[in-house]
Amino acid sequence: MKTKEQILAWLDKQPWKYEFYEATVLSDRACLINYNKNFLHKFEWSLTKQGFNVWRERNEEYLKWYDAKDKPSSWEEYCEQNPITKDDWCIEYGEVCDVFDQRFYTTEQERNPITCIDVMPKEHCEAFVAYMKLFQLRNAWVEDENLDDSPVTYKILYQDNTFDVFRGHTSTGLSFLDKEEAKEFMVTFKDLLETAKPLL
Repeated sequence: MKTKEQILAWLDKQPWKYEFYEATVLSDRACLINYNKNFLHKFEWSLTKQGFNVWRERNEEYLKWYDAKDKPSSWEEYCEQNPITKDDWCIEYGEVCDVFDQRFYTTEQERNPITCIDVMPKEHCEAFVAYMKLFQLRNAWVEDENLDDSPVTYKILYQDNTFDVFRGHTSTGLSFLDKEEAKEFMVTFKDLLETAKPLL
């Protein structure tokens, strides 16, 4: 969501800004900018002396800029830009839950950067739960210290719409010492891998 300061800074960069200011000031219904603190969604182009049609193209430019998401530079900034909506789910005691089921939220609201780290689309919540299970199962099959000493590892990855085992040199993720063991793990936990594939 753009702030008033960002909106005014954007307007200030436009080569036609003085024309717009003059058009609004000279309007019989003079209203420079209709700034709505809840939505911050538009200028009142129609209140200019010329009316909306003259500013239609510039309104499209403005909306394109306004709707474009700024890349967040911190987790807190991401939370500010992405309020919790009715499309979001969360993870509670290992289960994927709808955040709008009375236990959590009943209306859309700001995302708390401390308590809302697991609030995301249902598919992603399910993927994280599955991956947490897979990672612990992998640790039951392979000792990490053995992986660290090995110059070669075999990693399960999801590529080109299929799961396969790839040779590598790192022990991160679903890595194994032996290619056959990696394939056996892949077959054994096929359902969990299918759910976790957005993270693989």
